[in-house]
Amino acid sequence: MPETNTLRKSRSLAGVPSGIDSLRVRERYLRRRSQRRRLGDRGLAALWVTVGAVVSWIFVVGFTTLAR
Repeated sequence: MPETNTLRKSRSLAGVPSGIDSLRVRERYLRRRSQRRRLGDRGLAALWVTVGAVVSWIFVVGFTTLAR
């Protein structure tokens, strides 16, 4: 058994990735990417709310000015 552990360590030190390593890297990449996308969606929603509030405020000010 100690020989197997030594072989695994030397192989990983040699820079030869295994399929498990590739899968873990891919999963980590997709997880980070989806988190970034969610933050982007929140930012987009916040932008729409802000634009809607500004446009509504401009309409209110415009109508009160016309009412005088």
